[in-house]
Amino acid sequence: MSAKANYFKLGLFVLAGLAVAVAMVLALGAGKLFERTITMETYIDDSVQGLDVGSKVRYRGVLLGEVKRLGFTAERYEQDKPLAQRKPYVLIEATLNVDQLGPLGRAEAELLLQYIGQGLRVRVAPQGITGINYLELDFVEPSLNPPLPIDWEPRNVYIPSSRATLVQFTNQVERVLRMLENVDLPRIAAEIYALLDAAGRKVQALPVEEFAAEGAALLAELRETNRSLSALLGGSDTRATFRETAAAAARLREILANPALDTLPNDVVAAAAAVRTTASSERLLAAIAALDRVTRRLDHALAASEQDIAATLENLRQTTENLRELTEAARRYPAGALFGEPPAPIQRGPQ
Repeated sequence: MSAKANYFKLGLFVLAGLAVAVAMVLALGAGKLFERTITMETYIDDSVQGLDVGSKVRYRGVLLGEVKRLGFTAERYEQDKPLAQRKPYVLIEATLNVDQLGPLGRAEAELLLQYIGQGLRVRVAPQGITGINYLELDFVEPSLNPPLPIDWEPRNVYIPSSRATLVQFTNQVERVLRMLENVDLPRIAAEIYALLDAAGRKVQALPVEEFAAEGAALLAELRETNRSLSALLGGSDTRATFRETAAAAARLREILANPALDTLPNDVVAAAAAVRTTASSERLLAAIAALDRVTRRLDHALAASEQDIAATLENLRQTTENLRELTEAARRYPAGALFGEPPAPIQRGPQ
């Protein structure tokens, strides 16, 4: 009986262990069992080194799913073509969490095409420096990352791929290296040596001593000019000019700070208004008209008596001439001017 009891206890222990194991598996994988997923596929025309089944799929760092299968498109598509004519694309299938994708998770064809037109692409991205890669979904420039040409209908949700940054850098380096292979480096080196030799000869032919002498003379002139300028700025006349300029500036500030200057524009405006009022006055206009009439009458009077005035002026001229002669005679002979000519002298006869 004891042996049978031991077997019974051992069986119960094994069953309990299996139940616990199943419970743990269910507890740990419950999220996966009830997780809604969709299958996405893409094609890459480059190496996928570092990408394996189970690699993560992320969108800007957010985990969306994992890689489910790696293969070639020739194994699934273009079966009616010879193997040599099939495209050598790498086929990548990944499962994505529907709840993490938002509107894209509903697999709406129009919305997906809109996102692809805006630049939604899949690319292989490095995970640090470990050499392990993952798939990254992101929006890129559509014109620089066109989808790969295909002539079949994808079985799953299809998102085009773009080249990885490292691959693009490698391709650019390879292109530069191919360009360098076509460069004639020995000829370029020979031309550089010839250019350096010619430059050396030209430098040796330059009159260095003459340049040095001219440079020294120029420095001496600059020093003399500097001394003259210092003497000019430090002279008494210059200092006096500076003081007078400072005083004039201070006086100008005082004038500008005078409160009466603030009323000057108003006074000027008032004076201009008064001038305009006076100029438009009826009395001033009447006075100007009267003055105009008097001027016309004076012109007529002068024109009528022009001959009389000329005769009067001639008589005045003659009178002035006579007066001048009389004055001259009085100066020479005052008595004659007053009493007339002297009597004739008495002539005596012979005795």
